[in-house]
Amino acid sequence: MTKNALLRGCAALSIWAGSALVMQAAPIIFTLESSSQITSSTTGVGNYIQYTDASGFVVTATAWYAPDAAGALTAAKLSRYSGGLGVCSETDRCSSPNHAVDNNGGKDFVLFTFSGYADPYKMTIGWSQTDADVQYWVGSLSNPSLQGLLIGNLASQGFTNFDVNEGSGNRTFDLLGGAGFSLLVSGQLDESNDYFKIQKLKLIPTDPPQEAPEPATIGLVGASMLGLVWARRKRR
Repeated sequence: MTKNALLRGCAALSIWAGSALVMQAAPIIFTLESSSQITSSTTGVGNYIQYTDASGFVVTATAWYAPDAAGALTAAKLSRYSGGLGVCSETDRCSSPNHAVDNNGGKDFVLFTFSGYADPYKMTIGWSQTDADVQYWVGSLSNPSLQGLLIGNLASQGFTNFDVNEGSGNRTFDLLGGAGFSLLVSGQLDESNDYFKIQKLKLIPTDPPQEAPEPATIGLVGASMLGLVWARRKRR
């Protein structure tokens, strides 16, 4: 093996080892209170609202409700209002301010599922009352199943609880936790005075991370290449 051949092999190995890097597209802003990006929508309990960006990326929003922080999730009604998306359960009957995402007398959730892998990195609250602490989870599954799921078992559907953004009033804030196929949003589960509507969601479509070779594997390949060089030289 020549020196140049060895260098080419090492370069190829470096590219292989860097295969976990991902490519990112331009950021997308979904204005959830607007009808301009909506491609489909239904009404009533268990409905959905689907938003499609000009690039073809799709976000589908659904509403969920649980009687308490330890309860099981069931489908609710998702609606658009001035200020953003809100949730109506069979319990609150959409009375003001309970048509918002709230945690008083039960826990409301909005689930956003993405047509591809993406980093949801910012959210805007367009309406709020009393407090407006936002708790959220990023999901690794493209089609999580929430019906009848206990809140405490969200991890079984690929959700990781990343943070609570504590605050009051309308605001835009960063969503931590990286990328996934879905985002689940609620008021802070251990409180009961949060009321807000979700006005905007900003995300960056990106390629799912690929599994990088383990260091031991890289070492074995490197050792094999060096062994070939040594064997070739011995035969000269």
